[in-house]
Amino acid sequence: MAENEYSVDEKTRKRGDESEDEADDSRSKKVHRSPGNDRQLEKILESLNIITMEIRELREEQKEYRAEMKELRQENEKLKQENRETQQKVEELENKIDRMEKDKRRNNIILQGVDMDT
Repeated sequence: MAENEYSVDEKTRKRGDESEDEADDSRSKKVHRSPGNDRQLEKILESLNIITMEIRELREEQKEYRAEMKELRQENEKLKQENRETQQKVEELENKIDRMEKDKRRNNIILQGVDMDT
């Protein structure tokens, strides 16, 4: 680079003339879209739209599954509570039967050696 391109403090470059900018522009290429690129871009955009729609559908399905899971959890908790209550009732009935059998045996006195006249 030439010496005159730097400013006095030599840390920054001087701003160039407009003629230099125009020369830089003339060297750059302008890229035009070709029909093949346009078709590829359209296919990519179409694929992107399809993927976006599928994602939306999946999110909706996921919401439905979450709601269904919530209902199933509530039903499961209800069934667990009913199961606990039923087990408690069975236990109470078993205890009641045990007490009744003990009372029945206690009232049955067996006497040996005594003849009964009937």
